[in-house]
Amino acid sequence: MVDLFEIAAKNRDALEARFSALLTSASTDLAGSLERLADAVLNHGRVSVNMRPMSLLSFLVLGFHQNIYEWSRSRGEESGKPAEEIIREKLGDFYAKRIAFDRYFEKGETFRYGALNIGGPGATVYGDYCTILQDRMFYDPEIAYLRSDSLKTYFKADGALDEALLREDAAPHSHRHVCACLKCAPELSATAAAGWSALLCSNSGFVEAVFSAQTTRGDVEAVRIDSSQYRELFQYGFENFREKLTDERRNLVEAFVLIKRLLRQNNIPLEVV
Repeated sequence: MVDLFEIAAKNRDALEARFSALLTSASTDLAGSLERLADAVLNHGRVSVNMRPMSLLSFLVLGFHQNIYEWSRSRGEESGKPAEEIIREKLGDFYAKRIAFDRYFEKGETFRYGALNIGGPGATVYGDYCTILQDRMFYDPEIAYLRSDSLKTYFKADGALDEALLREDAAPHSHRHVCACLKCAPELSATAAAGWSALLCSNSGFVEAVFSAQTTRGDVEAVRIDSSQYRELFQYGFENFREKLTDERRNLVEAFVLIKRLLRQNNIPLEVV
């Protein structure tokens, strides 16, 4: 089987050559912006995992993160339902590609997915709570950064995995800044520095981080939430108790209250961005 992390580790020279060529061909202004973005990623870049409220609560209560395979096995133990059936139902239309991608690689069922983040709430389509992991987790080589969402980028029209393209893009932790610059270069000149965090990681796109390390509460540097979302949840959770909310909204508010308490108890900052 193919080792994704080995591919990334062996791609250093090729990535450096591509980055050097990009800098050489770029205008003076763009080259300067690329170098500043590279510095920002190296100095401030972190792997983030966006989570929905119940996923974050589960993480904080259990003390460790479950990937889709661990989660399905735990649900299967409680229900007696086959884990594979649970995964299929959970992933829905994404099942075929997610399984094809993971099982193409060695230890693929240990994979966890995040995004390279230099600020902001991340890709909130996956959840409003952006969990920021400490950089020390990734000094070990078992992480690969990919230019974009693996399910949207590395499959051919016939459904086969495009290994050749993946081999071009996969970057180790030491070269995450190169991956970020190669991705963002086409739009960097037209984007003010204040917008670089969203250019790198938002619902519009992100550098995907694939890693295998088990993640615990102690690995969390901070949790971020968008300021408008925070203000609304805080208002209904701590100030306005008589507002009539739908059951769904009330559950989100109560989850926020519990999350805020658990973060404080575990000395994890809640950053409003």
